[in-house]
Amino acid sequence: MKKSKSKLTDRREFDYVVADWYLPDGDPRPLLPVTFHSRHHSVDTWGLLDTGADMNMMPFAIGLELGLSWERSAQEFELLSLAGSSPAKAVEVDLEIALWPRLKMAFAWSTAIESVVILGQWNFFEMVDV
Repeated sequence: MKKSKSKLTDRREFDYVVADWYLPDGDPRPLLPVTFHSRHHSVDTWGLLDTGADMNMMPFAIGLELGLSWERSAQEFELLSLAGSSPAKAVEVDLEIALWPRLKMAFAWSTAIESVVILGQWNFFEMVDV
């Protein structure tokens, strides 16, 4: 990754990761170690760097771990993917990648059960020069 358009100013390099929990094909993927932060909780996980994704996506379980409330979240919409569609809500959370400062990022919080964190064009690629 190169210099960020925001607060991320130093260059970091990440190896591709073979993640059998994601896809058991043994192929390496561009997965980044990320930490989500909310007011009282944090969640460590992996984010898939996806140049073909229009937006960032956060799985339902991670939102619940962060203490988000589906009922109190506004802006519901239908999230479309190759796997089909699912309800989603727009949320803003703090995201930390490696040793960079935390960034406020928008995510589509999806109800899709078997989903992973997606780092997509809006707004990950707007804030990080990859």
